[in-house]
Parts: sequence; structure tokens; C-alpha cells
Amino acid sequence: MILCKNGIQTLLCLCLCVFAATLHAQELPQPSTLSSVTAVVGLTEIKMSYSAPAVKGRKIWDGLVPYGKLWRSGANAATTLTFADPVTIADKSVPAGIYSFFTIPSPKAWTLVLNKNHALNGTTGYDSTLDVIRWQAKPFAYCEFRERLNYSIVALNDEEGEVSLLWENIKVSFIIKTDPEAKALANIKSKMDELSGAWYSLARSAEYFYDNNLDLAEANKWVDMSIQMQEHFYNRWVKARILARQNLLQDALVLAQEAKVLGEKGKTAFYVARKEELQNFISTLQEKIKTGSKQK
Repeated sequence: MILCKNGIQTLLCLCLCVFAATLHAQELPQPSTLSSVTAVVGLTEIKMSYSAPAVKGRKIWDGLVPYGKLWRSGANAATTLTFADPVTIADKSVPAGIYSFFTIPSPKAWTLVLNKNHALNGTTGYDSTLDVIRWQAKPFAYCEFRERLNYSIVALNDEEGEVSLLWENIKVSFIIKTDPEAKALANIKSKMDELSGAWYSLARSAEYFYDNNLDLAEANKWVDMSIQMQEHFYNRWVKARILARQNLLQDALVLAQEAKVLGEKGKTAFYVARKEELQNFISTLQEKIKTGSKQK
């Protein structure tokens, strides 16, 4: 036993304690290893996070894990189950999110629980009013002995995945149903929303190059792409200004007049705020073209 008689010895003792704790935490095997398993079912990512205790010669069922009592379904902090998208379990819809996963084991049927509070230290602080769903699953004798608790997630097809708990000689499984069609439609809508704004981004980028006397050839490519994507007064007006700076006045006037027709058709606030400037641009072009014709 080390006796700390003064400040230096006390400091040494504290350092040794911290070193020992760090060594234990970082370099020595843990009784229950932190584990996770992730799988994609259809288009939905599902993840189970847990600490995996070992049998170590102990009686597990109705021993270390009592029958009829809420179990954290692992060790240490509560086991969590995460869904990237809404899913269906036991014919009940479960929103996307992170949930704590509890079980109540028994010889013939287990009660499985998803709870909204996923930051629990085991079952401490568990509140049944926060349960999202409770359902039943049957335990089966497993053909291989599992020293450590293990979870698996297997995609059975594009819509269904099987989650299994395996420990010692018991396996408990349940089905999670996803909706890949709804996910695909959501992805398509998202991409279409992105594309619907792309025409403006291209036109605005071209206008920025025009305003700052940058590469007009590059600006022309962008605004042409914008015009192909969307019929709008703005991209035609940007193109008209670029052409006018390149001294292609007649082409610029045609595009500016097209821009005015499109603007008048919709009369959006965006157009109304720029209508006077566009009309002045058209008038200036017409005057330049007229003056140039007289000079010839």
C-alpha cells in the first residue's frame, strides 16, 4: 500500500490512478464490447447499436436475464435501433428516428419494445408512456452456441428485413418492412426540385460573369443551358445583355423582346421589379440599331 505523505506523493498517486484507468479502458478487453450492425433494406438504412455481454459459464435465461422483467437487450447503455426512413413493424407505422430497444423475455413469447427515449442508461429512467410500439416474438433454440450477444440485420427482399437477437442457444427475430417505392418517389421529387432551380442558378451565374466582365464565352454556355431547361424572361434577358456586349445587337433585341413577352405573360413580382430596366434596355438597343443603320 502506498502512503501519500505530501503533495508530490499525492500527485504521483493520482497520476498512477489515471494511468491505470486509461490502460484499463483502452488496452484491456471489456466485459461487454460495444458493437453495431447496419444494413440497407430496399432504400432504407437500419442500424442496431448495443453492448455485447458474454456468457462466461453463467445461466443466461431466467438467470442473468430474468424472465418477465424489462431487459436492456444488451449491456451498459440501452440498445438502440435507428431507421433512416419510416418503417412498419407488426403492422404498425414507426417514424424515422432513433429508439431504445427493450425486451421482456419469457420461455414461450418475448415482448419487444421501442421507446422514444434512446439516451437511457439501461432500463434506468424507462417510461412506458414513451413506448412507440410493443409486439410479440417467439424465441427459438439456435443450432450454434453464441458466447457473446449478437444482432444481425438481413435484407430478405427489397421491402423486408429480418432483425435477429442471438445469444447462448436462443434466437429471437422480427420483421421490419420498408417502403422503397415511397423512398424512390421522394428521391425523384427531391432531384426534380433541385433541377427546377438549376435553370435560375445557371442564369444567375451567367449574369454574374456579365456584371463583372468575366469570361463571356463561359457565361454564354451557362445561359444557353438555362434557356434549354426553362422558358423564362430572366434567362433570355441575361442572354440578350451578353449578346449586346458582343455587339450582336439584332440578336440581342430579339431575345430581349422575347423576354418581355414572357414576362408580361406571367407578370410575377420578379418580372415587375425588373420591367422598367428591361424596357429601357430594349429602347437603347432599338436606338443603337437605328443609329447604326443611318450611319451605313
